[in-house]
This record gives sequence, structure tokens and C-alpha cells, in this order.
Amino acid sequence: CAIIIPDQARYIPHIKSVADEFGLPIHISVGRYLSDTPLFIALLGILQLSAQDYPRRLLLDTLRSPYFNLQKYSLSHQDAGDLDILSHNQQIVGGSKIWLESLAALETKKGNNPLPEESQVPRLPIGARAKELGKGLDAFFNRITLEDSNQTIKEWISCLEDLLEETEFIQTYSLESDQAALDSLRQILRELVLAEMIAGDEEVEYRTFLELLKDH
Repeated sequence: CAIIIPDQARYIPHIKSVADEFGLPIHISVGRYLSDTPLFIALLGILQLSAQDYPRRLLLDTLRSPYFNLQKYSLSHQDAGDLDILSHNQQIVGGSKIWLESLAALETKKGNNPLPEESQVPRLPIGARAKELGKGLDAFFNRITLEDSNQTIKEWISCLEDLLEETEFIQTYSLESDQAALDSLRQILRELVLAEMIAGDEEVEYRTFLELLKDH
């Protein structure tokens, strides 16, 4: 028996709830459903940051995402605003080195004719604020830069789980559809491990792991 639904994000959580209540086994085709969910979009975003060398939009979206708590790296959702101002002022489109060098150059800069507190004019982060942002970004970049090594799929998944635990992924924010999406993600990870067990352990690049995760 198959059920075709027009809006998976809307209906799958309810279908799973009813199936669990009555003990009915179900299998959900997760590929397209998972890739369209806010949870997976946020997850894939943070995983692709280092591979794409921290492009402006992806970095800002990750910092603003309610799915992650980045306080461990001294970063908050509000920091995205200052980095957005910086990116427009310095014409930054990406690059970890460019982000950090731009902030370092502003550490010794002092503002002239400071604006009133109520002013709506965007303020460029300078001085101690630039140093604080640079330190936080540097710690964040160092933590999630993973593509310099080859590992087995199981090892890459272990790295992923450590990162999600460290950033408190979806612990402080979740939508109705997120639990179903998280279950689907776990199913994909189990299938990847099973496929590796059958084929035999083989070390792969980080980019290959990402492609497997996206296309599975």
C-alpha cells in the first residue's frame, strides 16, 4: 500500500504519529522530502561552508540559523549583522582569509564623529568589536574545516555527529516537521554505513561524503 501526498513536510509528521500509535510499520521515501526541509538545508549549509571557502550568503545564513548555537565559538545570531555590513563595505564575497584579514585591518581603526545611539546608519565593526568578531570567526573556521583529510564514511558520520552535538543542533529550535526530517536523516546515515559495510571500508574525501549525503 502506498500513500502519495502533495506536501511531505506538512503530512509526514502526522502519518508517522498515527503509524506509531497503532504499531504500523511504514517506509518513507526520504530523498526529495529531506532535501526540501529547513532542517536539512541548514545542516547542508554548515557542512558546505569550508568546502566552498565561506561564501558570504552561506556564512551569514548559518550564523543567523536558529538551528545552531555557536556560542562555543563566541558567535551569536546578531554577529551576522555586523559581518553583513563588513561584507558590503569591503566588498567581500567569501574566503576565510579575506574575512579574517578584513577584520584584523579594522582592529586598530577608530571611529570619527560617532553617530548617536539612535542612528539607523549601519556601523562598521572596528576596534575591539572587530577583534572579537575575528577571534570568533577564526575559532569557527578552524572547527568546521574538515576537507584536508580522507576518512571512511563511518568516520565522517562520527565527525558530523560531534559537530551537531557541539552546536546543539535543533536543541533550542524546531518546527513541526523537524522530527520527521531528523528521522529521515538518521535513516540515510544508517544506509550509508550499511553500504560501506557491504562494499568494504574505503577512505573518501570530505567532498565525496557531502555528495553522498546530498544525493542519497
